[in-house]
Parts: sequence; structure tokens; C-alpha cells
Amino acid sequence: MHTVEKAAEILVKVMSMTDRKRQTIEPADFRALNAPFNVNISEDFLYDKKSDIIGEV
Repeated sequence: MHTVEKAAEILVKVMSMTDRKRQTIEPADFRALNAPFNVNISEDFLYDKKSDIIGEV
């Protein structure tokens, strides 16, 4: 295996071991998709989380 591939594999493993999200789409970003894609995302599903720990609401 090449050095770059091995480094990428290690990075993915390390990043998957955390309980914190590294990237996420904010509710405002979903709201911004309503008009361009002609959809209506229910506000029941769009809320701001109090914590960035996976599994907490």
C-alpha cells in the first residue's frame, strides 16, 4: 500500500472514533434549499441541536 493511501486510511479510522461531528448541514442551509429545489422541508425536522455530540438532541 502506498504511503498516501495508508495515511488516508489512518485518518478515516481516527476521525470515526470521535463522538463529535466534524461536518454537518445546519437547519438554515436546509431552509435555503427549499426554493431552488422546489421542496418544502418540514420545520418539525429542522432544529438547532444543543450539543455536537452524536446521539444527543
